[in-house]
Amino acid sequence: MPPVVSITSPVNGANVSQLMAAFTTAASDPDGGIVLYEWDFEDDGVFDYSGPANEIANPYAVPGDYRVKVRVTDDRGAIGLAVVRFTAVEDIYVSAATGSRSTTVRATRRWPPSPGFNRAGGRRFALVADGPYNENVALRDSVSVIGGCRRVDWTRGPAFV
Repeated sequence: MPPVVSITSPVNGANVSQLMAAFTTAASDPDGGIVLYEWDFEDDGVFDYSGPANEIANPYAVPGDYRVKVRVTDDRGAIGLAVVRFTAVEDIYVSAATGSRSTTVRATRRWPPSPGFNRAGGRRFALVADGPYNENVALRDSVSVIGGCRRVDWTRGPAFV
């Protein structure tokens, strides 16, 4: 019997950060176990990752609508497929020390962010670099703030929080 698979995150039609879209899948096999996950991040028929990961992330250089496919294989060679559609939206990058009001990818905005956040348009994610921010900020409901970023390359980690 083939495995059953679904992509649980993001949900179909969700907006995700173009910096790093995270995907999670749930898979089960009624007569065995899952041995391989293969991810096609552009749904172009070429699998970009093959291995044991049922959780994975992929950056998208250009905002837009995408489809991601996961193919799982069980221990008897049977295959299950799942596809999810989502929109990668442009991120805002906020740094206390550097930046300009540019909206190009990975450009940074100076603090206070209120003018930038209020002009965010369709953007939904604000990635905030290390530094002191002694401001009161009012955000629109649709903006998520993601802290703990290193302003050199915008990676996240506990050392930057």
